[in-house]
Amino acid sequence: MKKQLIGTILAIFIGLSLTQTAFADSVYIVQPGDTLSNIALGFDGISWLDIARANDIVNPNVIYVGQVLRIPDGAVSNPNPTPTITPATGSGSGSGSGSNNNPNPATYTVQAGDNLYRISLRFNTTVDSLITLNGISDRGVIYIGQVLQLPDGVVESQPTPTQVASAATATPAPAATATPVPAAATNTPAPAATATPAPQPTATPVPPAPQPATGTNLLKNGSFEEGHYNQNGIPELQLPNNWGFEWDEGNTGFGNEKWDVWIRPETRVLSKAFIPSNEHGLYFFGGEHTVKIFKGFGAISVRMYQDIELQPGTYQLTIRGYSDMVQSYDGGKQFASDPSAAEGLAFAGGTNSGWQAMPIGQRGSVSVNFTVDSPQVVRVGASLRGRFALENNGFFVDDWTLVKLN
Repeated sequence: MKKQLIGTILAIFIGLSLTQTAFADSVYIVQPGDTLSNIALGFDGISWLDIARANDIVNPNVIYVGQVLRIPDGAVSNPNPTPTITPATGSGSGSGSGSNNNPNPATYTVQAGDNLYRISLRFNTTVDSLITLNGISDRGVIYIGQVLQLPDGVVESQPTPTQVASAATATPAPAATATPVPAAATNTPAPAATATPAPQPTATPVPPAPQPATGTNLLKNGSFEEGHYNQNGIPELQLPNNWGFEWDEGNTGFGNEKWDVWIRPETRVLSKAFIPSNEHGLYFFGGEHTVKIFKGFGAISVRMYQDIELQPGTYQLTIRGYSDMVQSYDGGKQFASDPSAAEGLAFAGGTNSGWQAMPIGQRGSVSVNFTVDSPQVVRVGASLRGRFALENNGFFVDDWTLVKLN
């Protein structure tokens, strides 16, 4: 299998394909039939687990054709990988790297980037089993070097062949214009695709109230606690029920030096079990679930919305989120220094808040007030964009509200 290794994301879209010694921030484009295991075999000095950690992949069995994977620093491309497809796994003593001479390991040593959920996936067990067996009091706290006992008879998982989640080729060319993609829920229908697209930020909103409004939240599943679905059956687009989702592809119009193209993001509806407990206060604004919208090394522009029937009156829509815009992980998270790297806009019908900078590495909110003169269905929601191709372009959003003011 030919390995395509490129030095920058820009090379993907101009069709450059190189097979050479890897270097910092190099990437690989997933091909049909790929697994993390055989991708790792094409590079010396790394395992499939290294790639999973570098790309924040929770389930190692789910990658898709055309997906851009970051290859960890120091990997060297191997033009003649061995044909055996075996994930690099822990030894019987619990090592998290190297070959596995024991197919039924008894212990596992925690590595950087691990959490209990990832470990449970790796060894085909459950988080609760690991907690019980190891006497863990806080499910969000484990530490590097900790030796965990594994249930009897566990077998380390073998990543399966690539799940083809889209018709993208290895080197897709983005559309020349923005292409909104309507949502299609399986059990809970998303808003109709024929509704008017999100308004542009030139409209003049009613000034928001100086104090947060209180009252009954009129949004359906506004705190994202009521289930989720995969839009168009795509595993990488997991969305809360009752919400539609669109994204832009093509030229951003900003003339960014790094990359001037919007690409499709990924989304997840995550419970607190998936997030370390010391980060719950960052990403969860209420309840047990949050929505993560993100992409590594790519600019993103998205809209999440729903159509709701409203009676005459004045309303306030508030969106809340955490901007996780990381330009590097050297010595820990290094957040983007440009405040325009994360922007949000709340819209309702023909009214919107205008684009506002979202505080990076912090929680923030955007509100818009609007008036409805007669009973009607109004599209409400938020536009979010990360303008630069950062190492991680991401938002956590939670607890959106729509309340009537009079």
